[in-house]
Amino acid sequence: MELQTNSTNKKYIYCNQKVALDVINKGYNVFLTGPAGSGKSYLIKKYYEHCLLENKKIAITAMTGSAAYLINGKTLHSWAGIKLGEGTKEELYELVLNKDIYYLNWVTTQVLVIDEISMLTKELFDKLDFIGKKVRNNEAPFGGIQLILSGDFCQLPPITDKKNNFCFMSQEWNNIVNYNLFLDCIYRQEDESFQNMLNKIRIGLVDDNIISLLEKCSKKLIDPDALIQPTKLFPYKKDVENINKKHLLKLGNEVIRKKVEYIIEKIDSKWSSNETNYIINQMNKNSSYQQLLELAIGAQVMLIINLNPEKGLINGSRGIIVGFEEKTNYPVVQFLSGLQKVIEPYEWEHIDKKGIIKVKQIPLLLSWAMSIHKAQGLSLDCVKIDIGKKIFEFGQTYVALSRVRKLCLEPENGINEGLYIVSYSSDKIKCHPQVLNFYNQFNFLS
Repeated sequence: MELQTNSTNKKYIYCNQKVALDVINKGYNVFLTGPAGSGKSYLIKKYYEHCLLENKKIAITAMTGSAAYLINGKTLHSWAGIKLGEGTKEELYELVLNKDIYYLNWVTTQVLVIDEISMLTKELFDKLDFIGKKVRNNEAPFGGIQLILSGDFCQLPPITDKKNNFCFMSQEWNNIVNYNLFLDCIYRQEDESFQNMLNKIRIGLVDDNIISLLEKCSKKLIDPDALIQPTKLFPYKKDVENINKKHLLKLGNEVIRKKVEYIIEKIDSKWSSNETNYIINQMNKNSSYQQLLELAIGAQVMLIINLNPEKGLINGSRGIIVGFEEKTNYPVVQFLSGLQKVIEPYEWEHIDKKGIIKVKQIPLLLSWAMSIHKAQGLSLDCVKIDIGKKIFEFGQTYVALSRVRKLCLEPENGINEGLYIVSYSSDKIKCHPQVLNFYNQFNFLS
């Protein structure tokens, strides 16, 4: 893989995971990008393992709680100690100084991963750079912390009222990023025609072949008697909640409610209840589990942990609740693969120098519907998508379509599989022009 430079002498390279890992291992600040399903999260996990072997302190963060969960991390805001990130850079710096836990995060961390970087605004990017320099008393970018900025700007943009607010538009971006790495292999979808379709949609291109494939997916018939029905993806959270609630009540079966259990193991007696409550609130906000999970026989559910990858029970696996274990009342799920499994509570942990907080909950979610935002980073086997009038954001159509593993234009009888389309509009397939300009300087769109 040959290293290249653009007119501003910024290094960039199309590469596989091994080459990218070699560059990162040398301690460079990198922007790690590529299409959905190209293995960015996998690469982060491999580098995390490397840092553990090297006794190098690494912080894994992401811009959303669901994305953070997928890489076993926490949100950038909760790691940095900046609450919502509002206020001046000086005010946020004071917040960090006033909390030992956040001050220590900044001072002791050697590597900082920020995943879903497309959702980080340039203002917050600059504020974090300022905090890193001040706290660490070091004028190097982010105070000398190695940065792995991972994500795809062709996906969901920052949630902000301001236009053109991507972090790559910061004046400091080029000073901070040493290498721009583009992963050139897609692993989620094996079908080459589907890959080509997604690559074009990613950059806002529509042609006759894409329209033809979308039309075929819109005409696929759903088998209403199949064990698993397609998960519907919607732009708005309220649509998701309404659909899941409606389907659950429609079953007419007894609803079993599972509440989270909190376990606090104090090491330092000075660990105040306010501190522990704040951490618990952050965990509840940023993790995938439901604080109150409502289940019933017949409910369609999705696993939210990698329970047994060897048997295909991974994050995103879907199934139906066929019963509840008599002694424990834990749900028994029959998965799409045919495997039946009792799903026991799982423990999410927050480890702190002052103690450990564990949250126990059944690692399932109702999966008749899901938000496009929540689905970012997941691989799903059967999806029903409305990419028509309700799509309101650049990249939203691409994120939705790229969740599904395959088109499966002719599913077997009795099985719902692949991509189903409710409606589509070609003018909803779009990529932000500033993103196109940014990637074009590296020939990342060719």
